[in-house]
Amino acid sequence: MPKSLRDNAKVSPEYRARIKALCMGRKLPSHTAFRVVMTFYAHWLTSQKTIRRRDHLNYAATLCDILCAELGVDDSSFWHIELLKQHSEQADENVRVNVYATSAQA
Repeated sequence: MPKSLRDNAKVSPEYRARIKALCMGRKLPSHTAFRVVMTFYAHWLTSQKTIRRRDHLNYAATLCDILCAELGVDDSSFWHIELLKQHSEQADENVRVNVYATSAQA
C-alpha cells in the first residue's frame, strides 16, 4: 500500500485511479447487503518474532469509502466487514478485497 495511506489514510489521486480501474465500471445493486473481506499482506513479524504494530483500520475505512463511491452503493450496504492480516516475506505491502452478496440478518 502506498506510504501516504499507511501513514495517515490520505488517498492520492493515483491510488484512487487504480481502485477505480480495478472496479472496471461495475456497479453493485443498492438493495443488497454485502460482506467485504480485506486481507492485508505485509511483513507483520519483527526480527524478534513479535507482531509489528501498524494501524490498518483507518486504511480499511478509507478503502471502504472509495469502494462505495466507485461501486455505486452506500456504506450501509457493507453489512459485514472482515479484516485479516497475512504475513508475507515480501517487502511490498498489498491488500486483497473480496465483496460478496449476503443476507442482512442480525
